Amino acid sequence: MGDQASLESNVEELFKKVGSINHVVFTAGDSLAMMPLEEATMDKTIQAGMVRFFAPLMVAKHAAKVLDKSPASSITLTTGNVSEKPIPNWSVINGFATALQGTTRGLALDLKPIRVNLVSPGAVVTPLWDGIPAEHREQTFKSFESKMATGKMGQVEDVAEAFLYAMKDKNLTGSMISTNGGSMLM
Repeated sequence: MGDQASLESNVEELFKKVGSINHVVFTAGDSLAMMPLEEATMDKTIQAGMVRFFAPLMVAKHAAKVLDKSPASSITLTTGNVSEKPIPNWSVINGFATALQGTTRGLALDLKPIRVNLVSPGAVVTPLWDGIPAEHREQTFKSFESKMATGKMGQVEDVAEAFLYAMKDKNLTGSMISTNGGSMLM
C-alpha cells in the first residue's frame, strides 16, 4: 500500500514545486511487465498499473492545478501500441494501455479547455530494453523490425515529434497519435 499511498502525494508535491506551466508530457516507464495471465496476482497487477495508469491519472489531476486554463496548455500521456495490437502474455499491460485511451478522452472533457492527448509509440530504442541481455538484444530488435513496415525500430528523436505536435496543435484534444513504424499494418 506504500507505493499507492505515496504516489498521489509525490505527484502533488512535484506540481506545487513546479509552479505555473503550459505543457506536461508523461512518458515514465519501467521494465516491461509482461507476465502470463496465470502469474498475475493482484499485487503484480496493481504494481504494473502504477506507472502505466495510476500515475498518469494523478499527473493529470494535479497538473491541471498549475496549467493555464486555455487550449494553449496541454497534457500529453503515453501508452504503447499493445493497446492497439495485443501481444500474448501482455493481457495485464494491454488492459492498462487500452484503459489510458478512454481515460485520455475523459480527461479532455474533465479538464477542458486544457487539451489532453495520448501518444502511442511502437517499439522504440530506449533504455527500457536494457533488461534484455546484450547477447539477445540484437535478435529481439530484428524480430520487432521484421514486423514493421519501415523495417526499423523507432528512434527517440523521431517519436518526440508526436509529442511536439500534440503540444502545438491547439485543436487537438482527446486524441491518440500512433507512431509505430507501420507495425499495425503487418
